[in-house]
This record gives sequence, structure tokens and C-alpha cells, in this order.
Amino acid sequence: MSKASAKEERPLARTAVDPWPRVRDWFDAMIPADALWRGPFAHAPRVEEITTDGHWTFRFELPGIDPVKDVDVSLSDGYLVVEGHRELSRVEPARTEFAYGKFMRTIPLPAGVIADDIEAQYTDGILEISVRAPKASRDSAHIPVRRSLAGAHGSRS
Repeated sequence: MSKASAKEERPLARTAVDPWPRVRDWFDAMIPADALWRGPFAHAPRVEEITTDGHWTFRFELPGIDPVKDVDVSLSDGYLVVEGHRELSRVEPARTEFAYGKFMRTIPLPAGVIADDIEAQYTDGILEISVRAPKASRDSAHIPVRRSLAGAHGSRS
């Protein structure tokens, strides 16, 4: 078997890629934020999601902000909510590609996550939020399945 035919027989690895961040970037590049009404939020910050053994880490690009004063992180109805604002600097630039104003991003979390499972830290323009996997419910229990006798449908033994 030649090297070329061996390559063809191997299945291609597939990686799921979320197209929406690229679509949003394209949209933002084509249509300036002030050209149309986008609701109360000027933009949504970019985010990375890292998952390892039921532990999630979300990294948000938030350069040029004061994390204590300008950002609010909360848990609301099963969603991680990151919102805040970035103000224009003292000198208005002649041209900018930076996003200013209010921002918000909501990320669904698995059922059972509580606020105590979430930690946030800001370093060098990156807001990193760690979410521990929820503990198993205390109400959970193993339920055995019994085999019934043939023809004994609906009867209890």
C-alpha cells in the first residue's frame, strides 16, 4: 500500500467550530456600532471556553477596564452573566476599532451550579471565570429494576 492511499483511508478529524464569533466580527467590521440600534449593549466581549473533567473556565477579553468598578459577574437562572462598560479615554481618537460602552455576555451553565462554585479573577486584560462541576444531588439514589414473570403484566409480587 502506498503512502498516498494510506492517507486517503484515514478518516478526517472533525472539530466543531462555533461560527458566530466570526460572523459577529464580520458584522462589526462592516457596520459600525453607532450605525444601528443594538439595544442597550454596544457589544459582547469575546470569550474562550475550556472544559476539563467537568470543570469550566471562561476567559473574556476585557482590556482597559477596572474589574472592580466596571464589571459585574452574576449567576441568574442557570446563566453566567458578565456585564459592564468600558468608557472612552480622555482623548477621543481620530479612528478606533475598540468597542466602548455597555457590554454583556450570557453563558448557559449546567443544572445545579451555585454561586459558591464560581470564582472570577482579572489579570492583564483577561477576566477568567472558573466554574466547578455541581455536586451530585443528595436526593439521588440508585433504583433497581426488577424482572417480572412472563404473563404477569400489571400484577405485583
